[in-house]
Amino acid sequence: MDFLKKKLAKFDDYPPHRLILRSIYVMAAVFAITILGASFFMRKVLWDIPSIDKLDEYTPSLTTYVYDINGETISDYSIEKRSMLTLDKIPIDLQNALIAMEDKNFFSHWGISPKGIGRALLRDLMHKKVAQGGSTITQQLSKLI
Repeated sequence: MDFLKKKLAKFDDYPPHRLILRSIYVMAAVFAITILGASFFMRKVLWDIPSIDKLDEYTPSLTTYVYDINGETISDYSIEKRSMLTLDKIPIDLQNALIAMEDKNFFSHWGISPKGIGRALLRDLMHKKVAQGGSTITQQLSKLI
């Protein structure tokens, strides 16, 4: 305990403005290191993101059909039963239901939700595993492509 008192005693001679100034310098250095670390992290994350032009070329794996000589379907092979639909073929209620379940703020954010990512990160840290995704529909699409 005496050791700590001796260490703290040397600050008694410091004028208060020097302590405040030193605290500001330390906080600025911590802030700069945090920003630098975050920028390196974002560069690493963003390095592998595909170009937006890839969206035009995207073709999901669809069902393969085998036909007989008369054009009748003999069999179909697929991991997932998919078929391509244009947006006008999907009922508006189904579109709204998907948006309500997956991303209620779909029309008000710019593709990512920092609040959702923070909430998911906090929950993942509390559970010590991936307990919740913070991704938006846009992020889910980019992850799948």
